[in-house]
Amino acid sequence: MKLRTILLVFLILAAVGVAVASAKADGAGDGMGLQVQGGNQTQDQIRDHPTDRVRNETDTLSENRTAEQNRTHEQLGEQDRLQNQTLAMNITVLHQRIQDRRLEQEREWENLSAEHRNAYARYSNVSAFVHLLLNESRAEALLGNRSGGIGPQVSAYAREFNNSVTAQVEIEERIENRNGFVRFIAGGDDDAAAALEEEVNKNQERIAAMQQLIQQYQGGDPAIKAAFQEQLRQMGAQQDEVRQRAVKEREDKGILGWLWK
Repeated sequence: MKLRTILLVFLILAAVGVAVASAKADGAGDGMGLQVQGGNQTQDQIRDHPTDRVRNETDTLSENRTAEQNRTHEQLGEQDRLQNQTLAMNITVLHQRIQDRRLEQEREWENLSAEHRNAYARYSNVSAFVHLLLNESRAEALLGNRSGGIGPQVSAYAREFNNSVTAQVEIEERIENRNGFVRFIAGGDDDAAAALEEEVNKNQERIAAMQQLIQQYQGGDPAIKAAFQEQLRQMGAQQDEVRQRAVKEREDKGILGWLWK
């Protein structure tokens, strides 16, 4: 009887031990599972963290901005290339217009008298350029017409200069047609010389005004502006030559002109 009781107690204790061991094993497994699951949740949380999303969006925006800047630079480069082509065409057209006008002048002068033709020929280097400036639409296209443009102002000065050149040609014809005997006795035509020199003074003022306008002009094609400055320089040099002819005419005393000159 005692032996049976002891055996029964032993079996009960063994069953309880097995149950406790099994419960511990299940608890450890659940803990690991929770840890693994928790670890997975932590990784997901790391991947979905707001800071990472902002960083990714910032990187995307930066890449898009860089691509847009590259496209803008390419577009600006193409615009510069086309603009340079246009500027080159403008300066080419300017020189061609002047050359075409010179040829037209030569044909116009063919039927003039020798004295008249010689007088006009002395102005041929600048008259073609002045004729170009008289066309306001061309002057505006080259030097601007909007705020800050100087095309109309330059055309106005060119019109005054052209009228003065016409007067100078008439005065020079008068000097060339002076009677030889009168010139021999009385010398040069003082009145004509004074009138010629007065026109020169006015024209030099007009040339200086046009040069100042172009120097102060902020817009336009630099090559066109440089070409205009060169043409104006030639105009000034030509007027200096006209002044020398006026001085020579005034200094011509003849054999008796010294009595009153």
